[in-house]
Amino acid sequence: MIINLRETTLLNQEQDWLKSNLAKFNQMLQGQKDLKTVARRILSELAQVVSAHYGAFYIVAADEVFPKLKLFASYAYKSEKHIPKEFLFGEGLVGQCALEKERILLSNIPDSYVKINSGLGKAKPSNLILLPVLFENHVKAVIELGTLDSFSQTHLDFLNQLTESIGIVLNTIQTNTRTEVLLSQSQSLTSALKIQQDELRRTNDELNDKAYMLLKQKGEVEIKNKVIEEARRSLEEKAEQLTLTSKYKSEFLANMSHELRTPLNSLLILAQQLYENPEGNLNDKQTRYAKTIHSCGDDLLELINDILDLSKIESGFITTNISNILFSEISTFVETTFKPLSETKNLKFKTEIYSGLPESIDTDSQRLNQILKNLLSNAFKFTEQGEVKLKVFKAEKKWPGNSSLNLAKQVVAFSIIDSGIGISQDKQTIIFEAFQQAEGSTSRKYGGTVLGLSISRGLA
Repeated sequence: MIINLRETTLLNQEQDWLKSNLAKFNQMLQGQKDLKTVARRILSELAQVVSAHYGAFYIVAADEVFPKLKLFASYAYKSEKHIPKEFLFGEGLVGQCALEKERILLSNIPDSYVKINSGLGKAKPSNLILLPVLFENHVKAVIELGTLDSFSQTHLDFLNQLTESIGIVLNTIQTNTRTEVLLSQSQSLTSALKIQQDELRRTNDELNDKAYMLLKQKGEVEIKNKVIEEARRSLEEKAEQLTLTSKYKSEFLANMSHELRTPLNSLLILAQQLYENPEGNLNDKQTRYAKTIHSCGDDLLELINDILDLSKIESGFITTNISNILFSEISTFVETTFKPLSETKNLKFKTEIYSGLPESIDTDSQRLNQILKNLLSNAFKFTEQGEVKLKVFKAEKKWPGNSSLNLAKQVVAFSIIDSGIGISQDKQTIIFEAFQQAEGSTSRKYGGTVLGLSISRGLA
């Protein structure tokens, strides 16, 4: 009877401990609005409650093509090169925990595994636990905890119940963030739509005035009324198209150009000043970081410029500046631009200008160079060994339909050949569409904006 009373007392104490700590955490989680803040607070409090000496909080980044678990917060975490900070679902124990949506508990930790560090030394944990944080059976995060002691059954019960509350809080924060973004976009679009409606109203008023004047005329009244009616229908259709076009392009181009390029140019200038380190007060690591920032900024600026070029092409705002250019100048341009790259990648690079061509051609040299640069960059990107070749020759007239090339006396062809991965026949059409590559995995391996071919076709 005494034993039973002791067991009952211990059980009551555990239940009280569970309720008390769950209530404490629930109160702490209320009103949180920032993912990193809530993740850090959870790890800090958990370390004290369940005697954890190491912790990592991975949150699912769902805005990517393939969701990843990214490290958002840590406790007593020491960054090491061989320890990744993000995982795909099913990758490593963190990814496997997210994939199976089940708790993983390790007791026999290998010597080469993560170490718990202090000022006096380091040691491997006795227990390691990975907990999936779910909301409506969807993985929101994975929490990893390590201890030099061991996690009791009470600790495990507490952690299982706590992850439900954490899942609700994470979902609420993410939902609120998305709602704020959508609200901002909605307000912007509403303002643009109102402007378009005012313009349309003014246009309709002008048409009504003209219609009233035409009614006073006798012989031409019916004919002019029909013309006005057709013009009105055309204006309404164009106004609808303008509303859609303005919503997706005008706002995008104006905001993107002003909001991104201006601060980005300042960032590039400052990053360049940092990595050049004229005063010599930065160490090698700091200058390397500054150079990385500058490189990433260049990539982003290139993406912005590509999107703006593509939008101009689609809108028909591209103008040409025709001048006479020597074929030898074209050859010098591509050699100067890509010879260092071919040497770096150990590739052969040749330019062959066939006989029978005139010395020069009348064209827009800037646009021609842009097309050649896009196509050659694409060839070098997807070629790891072998060669890249540019051939310039007189093309035979075999153009389908009523192509404008049939009216030309001579046609010059620019052909780029490489020994890279190639493109299957059924994918050769889609690669000229914006944001398309022949195979989805190549965009992750080779990178790029996936706009070069589309821009080249539009310019051509």
